[in-house]
Amino acid sequence: TRRAALTTWILLLLAVATTGPDGAGLPDWVIAAIGGDLQAHEPWVIAHFNLMGVWPLVLTTQAARRWFVRPLWLLPFLVASMAGGAFVLLPALAVVGDTVHPRGQVGRLVQRPVGQAVLALSAVALVGWGLVAGSPAAWWHAWQTDPFLHAMALDSVAVWIASMLLARSEDPEGWTVTLVPLLGTCWWTATRPAQIEATAPL
Repeated sequence: TRRAALTTWILLLLAVATTGPDGAGLPDWVIAAIGGDLQAHEPWVIAHFNLMGVWPLVLTTQAARRWFVRPLWLLPFLVASMAGGAFVLLPALAVVGDTVHPRGQVGRLVQRPVGQAVLALSAVALVGWGLVAGSPAAWWHAWQTDPFLHAMALDSVAVWIASMLLARSEDPEGWTVTLVPLLGTCWWTATRPAQIEATAPL
């Protein structure tokens, strides 16, 4: 996990630095979208932007057994990933590696099927709205011309990889469900056995 996380992080930085369109700073549509304006950009773009708010929540629930591991608590980086995505999560995951600890009461609570179903339905609603109201061609044009969207798209791939790395380290056989972006991670997290124990000391 450490090597894969570090490699993915380096490739993400290189891809953003070498393949993105020119530009700097946050576009106006990002500020508007944060404020809840669904008309700030093309619907596919807005749906994608909001999905990148849901996915870190899914990862935070998935990684409940890594929140307070040593030598580095992963929870602050999971929270920070809601703004910085895999750019901040992957370096921390490279340090934490496969280390886990027993889930506390809060960890069990956030991994319950009901919570994962809410996150999954949120993702389905956003994707459905984007498909119905949006245009793939408009998203593609924005990806080619908007440096923020370009980086966000690459970041979403890296977050997807992070979710697979987390699942694979705990479940070498059942992790493949996380090959399905976001929804697979929700399913994997919701179906973890309640009796699972730590495999590494604190």
